[in-house]
Amino acid sequence: MYHSNRIPHLFTAANLCLLPLWLVVGNVNANKSGQARGNVNEASPSKSANQVQVETLTSARCHLHKAVQRALKGLKGEPLSIFLSNQADWDQILAAESGVSSKLDAPANPNPQEKESVDLEDGVMLIKRRTSWIHGLMDHLKNRGEGLTGFWSDNRGGWMSMVDKNGVIYFSASCIRGSDHYHGHVRGLAVKSGNRAVFKSTPIADEEVEILFTVEGPWLCVEGTNTGVYHGDKAYFDGDYVKIAPLPPEKQKLVIAASKEPQP
Repeated sequence: MYHSNRIPHLFTAANLCLLPLWLVVGNVNANKSGQARGNVNEASPSKSANQVQVETLTSARCHLHKAVQRALKGLKGEPLSIFLSNQADWDQILAAESGVSSKLDAPANPNPQEKESVDLEDGVMLIKRRTSWIHGLMDHLKNRGEGLTGFWSDNRGGWMSMVDKNGVIYFSASCIRGSDHYHGHVRGLAVKSGNRAVFKSTPIADEEVEILFTVEGPWLCVEGTNTGVYHGDKAYFDGDYVKIAPLPPEKQKLVIAASKEPQP
């Protein structure tokens, strides 16, 4: 149960199994494209920190553009419409949280008179994560044999590890939302039925919590009811998630074990 919105409370012993994968997943596909954050340190010492950030932003935008083009070529019909709507929403989130635009020809700081209006480092991080998310979406279309087992992200501050086994979904879900960093965590077992799985709990008497997982093409649609007991005021688990990385066997064991423990 959450009584605070501060980030340190998110890292409890039960969900530490998520951290190693979360810390690297933003670069799962970024590393393939040669855009890892380490490139910043390899820049010429004669360049200012701002110049390095601008160049890193330009590179990140290029890789994102290529990922978007891959999606535009590979998606058809309703999945394409959903992606376009999702991409437009994400562009607004990027601008709101970092002041940065994803457009290739946009200036690094659209308001040079207001230096505090743009956070280039956050912008680069968000763009890299978006790039990984899109590649995860397209890779998932190629290989659906693992069911729901994997590491999922909604690219808006929500992520979860899932193990699909014997008609049950073992999951551990976390979120950090908005500039105020409202956060949450929930774990447990969801019972599968067709393309859906449902998690139910009653942490407070007479108030049932329900989280519905619905497979819609390459997306996993998550909808929660009365989930506030598991997150801060402005946090939420709802979203359209995409599998962006596999879940190694050792991680699967940790998720299964954690999902069986009582939720604090």
